[in-house]
Amino acid sequence: TNAHERFSLEPELSLINELFSINTKDVETIFEKLKLNGSEFALKQLSILEKMSPTSLKLTFEQIKRGKNLNLKDCLIMEYRLVQNVMNGHDFFEGVRAVLVDKDNKPQWKPNSLKNVSDKEIEQYFEKPSSNEDLQLI
Repeated sequence: TNAHERFSLEPELSLINELFSINTKDVETIFEKLKLNGSEFALKQLSILEKMSPTSLKLTFEQIKRGKNLNLKDCLIMEYRLVQNVMNGHDFFEGVRAVLVDKDNKPQWKPNSLKNVSDKEIEQYFEKPSSNEDLQLI
């Protein structure tokens, strides 16, 4: 690539920082901000996010919030726990089915809306998996 090429999202950076601020309360607030903004860019992002697993959206948001205050070792442990716990859930396998196996691109998420994903459920994904030992880093 040309070293002088501009970052493709550069014109949208201030909007991205505003809409997706880590100081935002929750994913639902991000959705509201996107709707209220109403720009072509915001509505496109909203359309994309509305197709995603509500659980995954909330997990990712919480992961970013937690990760900003962790060192690398603790981030890797958090990632390990998330992966182990996600593999015990529904949505990962449903996403694989919808995109790679049946290729219908119509995943049936459980739960199927942000409001039905509880904070308690999200918290459990960050706990040490009961069936596995925790990641050991030297």
